[in-house]
Amino acid sequence: METSNRVPLEDALRRVDEYRRIPQAARNGYQADAIALADAYATLQEQNTSLLRRIESHQARIDALMLEFCPDEMTAEQKAEWASHQRVVFGCHCEIAAMGDDFEPDGCVMDDHQDQDCTHAELLRAQGKTKTDCQYWQPIHMAPRIASALRAARASGAT
Repeated sequence: METSNRVPLEDALRRVDEYRRIPQAARNGYQADAIALADAYATLQEQNTSLLRRIESHQARIDALMLEFCPDEMTAEQKAEWASHQRVVFGCHCEIAAMGDDFEPDGCVMDDHQDQDCTHAELLRAQGKTKTDCQYWQPIHMAPRIASALRAARASGAT
């Protein structure tokens, strides 16, 4: 039976750093091939990551448009999936209606442990809850239908 000097691919890829330390002129063909393969593999991984980001970005845009223009055609699972991937900026909307149109949401007093400045915060903390449980902790600058869908998904416990 003929024996082979072949090394499994995984072993070769693990040893690439070792092969890179060998001067180029002193490398054998196998070592040079392993380095080239590892470089090509790294390039493919980067391209794959980039393509996945683009796909996710396009899907997020599609979902946002669906939520704004045809929310009734989305299932609860689709809404929850969309909501779970959003990096929505939230703020406290408490008393905004009383403050006027130019008033913007602000941060939560619970972040600074100033619960005494808000009756809602005091009650939430006493119940062992956080600002995310507060009815006034809502998205900032978001289309009304999207904000409504996100609140509905949160209320149903889907996110």
